[in-house]
Amino acid sequence: NPNPNPNPNPNPNPNPNPNPNPSPVLPAEHLRVGDSDIPGAGLGLFTRVRIAEGQVVCIYRGVNYTTSEALKITDKSYLMRMGPQCYVDAREDETVLARYVNDPRNPLLYNVTFDKRPDEGIALVVASRDVFAGAELYVDYGGMYWAGHDPPPGKLKLSVVLRRQMRAEVEPKPEPKPKPKPKPKPKAKPDPKAAAA
Repeated sequence: NPNPNPNPNPNPNPNPNPNPNPSPVLPAEHLRVGDSDIPGAGLGLFTRVRIAEGQVVCIYRGVNYTTSEALKITDKSYLMRMGPQCYVDAREDETVLARYVNDPRNPLLYNVTFDKRPDEGIALVVASRDVFAGAELYVDYGGMYWAGHDPPPGKLKLSVVLRRQMRAEVEPKPEPKPKPKPKPKPKAKPDPKAAAA
């Protein structure tokens, strides 16, 4: 008897994603949008809490396009390729927090990755390591993204991030102000009349 299912894989729809059962998405109130530490980058996404490696931070979503539709888009700043014939553009929706994650173009600083899910038309933003509270979230956009930018924004130096981390994790206590020393009272001069008496 020939096998009616020529596919040797017993699961006909395996999930190719590296993180098939992600953790729940971090609540939005644990994130904030603010001025990025990257020169010229505009706004960035920061965490208000510590994030553990593997935590889903937020979701990149937007308008879905095919390749031919995506090629017609003029401003591709927020356009992400999810897979063959699948692009997502978050340009029009400022409530998509994932659109504020920047690329510092410094591999030592990347702390999140995109777990692209073309079948769902989204990408999960996942912590690639433990992230301290107050940190800006950084991801690698890839070389193709930067090929279209002339000139690209400045690179972020590791020292800037380390200073921010030290400020966030160790709250400096204000130094006490020195108390002013009391001025010495002038000594009374002896009264010559009192000495003669």
